[in-house]
Amino acid sequence: MQGDERDIILISTVYGPNKDGVVMQRFGPMNQKVGWRRLNVLVTRAKLSTRIFTSLRPGDIKITETSSRGVVALKSYLTYAMGGATVDSDDDGIPDSDFEVFVAERLRAHGYQVVSQVGVEGFRIDLGVRHPDYPLGFIAGVECDGARWHSGFSVRDRDRIRQKVLENMGWRIHRIWSTDWFANPDRELAKLLQKLEDWRAKAAAHYAARPRHEPSPEDLDPLEELAELGPTPAPTPLQAAAGSARELKPRAQAAEAEVGPDEEPLGKQMRSLDGIEWFEITPGKRYAVVLNDDRAGTVDVISRAMTAPRVYGGAIAVARSEFEGSVRKTGERFRMHDIYATVREVARRARLVEGE
Repeated sequence: MQGDERDIILISTVYGPNKDGVVMQRFGPMNQKVGWRRLNVLVTRAKLSTRIFTSLRPGDIKITETSSRGVVALKSYLTYAMGGATVDSDDDGIPDSDFEVFVAERLRAHGYQVVSQVGVEGFRIDLGVRHPDYPLGFIAGVECDGARWHSGFSVRDRDRIRQKVLENMGWRIHRIWSTDWFANPDRELAKLLQKLEDWRAKAAAHYAARPRHEPSPEDLDPLEELAELGPTPAPTPLQAAAGSARELKPRAQAAEAEVGPDEEPLGKQMRSLDGIEWFEITPGKRYAVVLNDDRAGTVDVISRAMTAPRVYGGAIAVARSEFEGSVRKTGERFRMHDIYATVREVARRARLVEGE
């Protein structure tokens, strides 16, 4: 995969516990001398996100004095994937500069727990400020323009890319320039303390506002709602005969009840996506009816809604794409992958229905 990139990369570790629940400490290429290089290439080829499928937990990997660098890196990566930013140990790393030490001491004097050199080898944050309510998490990272800043290959490398990567990982970053600090340390410290308090308050408000017991209507599983309507009546002999011949005809048709006279296909133009034919309905609707989908198994409606695809009884439907100019009721535009996501959901549910 060297030099080859994709938007999203899926990784399976293939390591895990045996039938007795024991994890053998044998990790293939990771045990080799250059195993860490293979892992580094693998987890840095995705442009948008990497998704890992594993039966391992970080605690399943036992690190000893003889553990290879690759095994250590694998454990660190799994730790990051499960909970975000990690530190190599409970102890502070070695600060890059006296300036970094000075800033850390001032923060500790104000009651904050500060960890130097947070992260893994080769990519560390100068100072990590731990969250007082969640000791394993961090409020923010503080970057000082010390040795690490001066060792960057270019301004672009030092500044924009590094901070963007950290923010994509979920970090809130506050950068302190040594020239500003030495000119007026009290002012710069006050700015930093205010930022930390603001971020802490926003995090508290965010979690307090999240529903804890009653999910919103959009979070409910439509299939569960349909199940509450009662069991499906037994098929009549005529229906059973028709069902036995379903392999000879399309199994998913647009339900007439879902497509009224005011919902005629726009321009009568059929469209095709991933082998599925579909047509648009009245502008402003959040779905388009799909015809003749052999993979659907049953007749459903899929609406992209606000988050994940949702399945309802009726007809099969997918969101309209952005290039056609359709707009959500909230003003957000549909994206092409919205359509693909719903189409994949049709196929996935078809496999569940058919027992594949």
